[in-house]
Amino acid sequence: MMEIVTIIRLYITWTISTSLWTSVEEYLDKIVCYDGLGCFPTSFLSWHHRQPSTPVEINTTFTLFTPETIETTGESLTIEKSRQKWLNSSSFDSMRNTKMYIHGFQDNRFNKYSMKMQNILLNTLNVNVIMVDWSKAADNIDYDQARADTRVVGVQVARIIKRLIDETGVSYESFHLIGHSLGAHTAGYAGEALSGNVGRITGLDPAGPEFGGSLTSAECRLDPTDAMFVDVIHTDGEIIVAGGFGLMDELGHQDFYPNGGESQPGCIINPVCDHMRALDLFFESITNSPTTKFTSMRTAIDWHRMEEGDYLQCNQTVSCPPMGYWAEKRKGEGVYYLETKESPPYSLS
Repeated sequence: MMEIVTIIRLYITWTISTSLWTSVEEYLDKIVCYDGLGCFPTSFLSWHHRQPSTPVEINTTFTLFTPETIETTGESLTIEKSRQKWLNSSSFDSMRNTKMYIHGFQDNRFNKYSMKMQNILLNTLNVNVIMVDWSKAADNIDYDQARADTRVVGVQVARIIKRLIDETGVSYESFHLIGHSLGAHTAGYAGEALSGNVGRITGLDPAGPEFGGSLTSAECRLDPTDAMFVDVIHTDGEIIVAGGFGLMDELGHQDFYPNGGESQPGCIINPVCDHMRALDLFFESITNSPTTKFTSMRTAIDWHRMEEGDYLQCNQTVSCPPMGYWAEKRKGEGVYYLETKESPPYSLS
């Protein structure tokens, strides 16, 4: 009788243990999949533990503008293959490079900064411009959820790029993704989904909360493998308790830290000003002439040493790339510093 009781107890224990372990495995290996976009890990041990919203809930839109349609409301682009002749009737020009702008947290493509980006690109450069709007997800008081949703938006951006390549024959190199705040990491997810073949990604003060630190995996944020050239402007890298929304970590081939990267002159009263200054600097860089670029400097130590005059002079052996639109990977990789004014024009040149 005792042997039977023991066997029953062992069986019950094994059953419970197996059930619990199965539950743990399912919890640790949890993923969510969306048609046409693939699967996204949401396991407890992943940095991506929050489940992203569905594509329908996020409702990302893509609007094309060209110099010919600058005065219009733009042309809607879709990821789906059902409208095969969509490009034939659009103003998309395969002979032009394409700029894609991705806004940040609690923004949209109609705010003043997005509209300025759209207009300055179209008025200054001969390019196609695609404005990415994921505001339905970005306009969320739950930052963690918006952060999770950027993964889906990133893959959607990649799908649009792939469709344009397949239907027009344009190259990966012709695409330049420009992202602000959470939009910078979204651009990184897009680049990762395209195996880093995109020509360039510019991160404008990439979001800091939950993206910083050496323990954060590169696949969870913008990094140099996401594009052939990744350049980053850091303007609001103070710790979050001090009002910083950006990230001081090196994320690209070239990382620029104007005025040290933590805070910006003229932004003492308005803390959001620091975070948006990266956009202001980039805008000015687009219209800068070759002789008035944001010239950067190298230092062997840090910003404070550079302020004291301890920096490397630009010469044939020490290359100093300009910050912003005219940044060039061939002029070196690493960390660069520069000073700017507190009001426009910000360049000291």
